[in-house]
Amino acid sequence: MNSTSVEQLPIEVTSVSSDNSQQQLSKPRVAAYCRVSTAEELQLGSLENQIINYTNRIRANTDWYFAGIYSDKGKSGTSLENRIGFNRMIRNALNGEIDIIICKSISRFSRNIVDTLDTVKQLDDKGVHIIFERERLNTKDSSSSLILKVLATFAEEESRNTSENIEWALNKRFERGEVVAGSNNLYGYDISKNKGWEIVEEEAKVIREAYALFLEGYTLTDIAKEFIRSGYKKRSGEIDWNGGNIKSILTNERYTGDALSRKTCTPHFRTHKSVKNNGHKPQYYVEDHHKGIVSKEDFEEVQKIFSKYAPVKKEKVLEEVDGLERIVRNKKMMGISMNQSRYPFSSRIICAQCGKNFHRQT
Repeated sequence: MNSTSVEQLPIEVTSVSSDNSQQQLSKPRVAAYCRVSTAEELQLGSLENQIINYTNRIRANTDWYFAGIYSDKGKSGTSLENRIGFNRMIRNALNGEIDIIICKSISRFSRNIVDTLDTVKQLDDKGVHIIFERERLNTKDSSSSLILKVLATFAEEESRNTSENIEWALNKRFERGEVVAGSNNLYGYDISKNKGWEIVEEEAKVIREAYALFLEGYTLTDIAKEFIRSGYKKRSGEIDWNGGNIKSILTNERYTGDALSRKTCTPHFRTHKSVKNNGHKPQYYVEDHHKGIVSKEDFEEVQKIFSKYAPVKKEKVLEEVDGLERIVRNKKMMGISMNQSRYPFSSRIICAQCGKNFHRQT
């Protein structure tokens, strides 16, 4: 079985015919859940092995009726968010399509004790029970509740320890002056482990021009328009530049050769949500880490300009928010949906160069 078929594995839906309906209804409908989250597990083919194993076992058991295999690939077990296969399985089970769920272990099911216990309770209320094979635990047994709580706690603690170990390793790398390149997709540089940070001159010219135009008095929008007219391509190959793209270039210290590590962070191991690091975790600044594209003097001058206009922008934003609130109130009073923002020419005027829609602006 190849990886493509595993990722979008179809779920077999139970169908009852008039000839064998009584036979099928007398058998419990059994499904299995499989999940892998790490690159090591993916390389070992763990997901494929689990799917094949459970499919064969459920079908071979004449006392069971096969209700499908549900799987998630490369998803963390500390959160139910984005676990499409898991959420679909629970939804089907609560809708009365599954009677028994088999899972390799509690940690495969979930590493969040609250999610585990809440989900098990919801399923139990609907008469659906789960078999955790590694722990030899069946939630149908009345004595399983306390054992499940203890084992779920261990699974969550294991995830916490893993997160803390990764955090410790990252901090050590930062303390040694190492810089994590992220997605290795920083515009203007070709980043590799062997060759380091090499300047992509074609992109570097665009970055230098952005700084030069801004220091000449061009606005972010003006620079974006100039780049579109010049046909400068982004890493995506498109030329749909905007003010946000330009600002990210003008405020990134890495174009000077320095590097600030941990601009964003994940405060909690359960959510895995990345937020702007406003003092949540220590940051590390490395000077002259690589060859810069713009001078540090130009970079500092640009930051001064931004800081000069920051208070004015904040007041303008507050005015716009206040105005938007008035619009929302007025629309609600008139019974107009907030989603109604289409006009006679909406999606009808398209740019001949980039293929994007023109937008109405006043």
